[in-house]
Amino acid sequence: MATQAFTREINSRSFTIYGESANLSYFFNNLGSADAAIVVADRSASFAASSAKSFPGDPNPISRGGGTRQYLYDSSRRSGRGLPGRTVTLKEVPAQAGNDFEVRSFSVKGRWIDFHAWMSANAKINIVAINASGAKSTINAAP
Repeated sequence: MATQAFTREINSRSFTIYGESANLSYFFNNLGSADAAIVVADRSASFAASSAKSFPGDPNPISRGGGTRQYLYDSSRRSGRGLPGRTVTLKEVPAQAGNDFEVRSFSVKGRWIDFHAWMSANAKINIVAINASGAKSTINAAP
């Protein structure tokens, strides 16, 4: 699975959730589709002939011929902590004490108040949401 962007709107304000659709669907109803299709394709690029020195002041540089090379292009690729926004952790509130519960993290770009309102309207299960500053909110399942 790959991280996808889901832009949602509530009260004329929008925010974007970055995460895997299966993980988001575990917590929310009416998730809908991701913003854009992920593009994974082979691409090629050409490079020019050049010379390189093995060390500074090398009197005999080596020559490299030009040509083309192929590489993989993936529009969903993120480098390290390259996701925009702030991390939000969602924890399932188990129906009975002692039961296992799910914990998953996502990245949200936008206002917390808008995301909180959307969660309240679309929560599939009871959730504890922990925002980037550590504040916890309890969200009950939407009726």
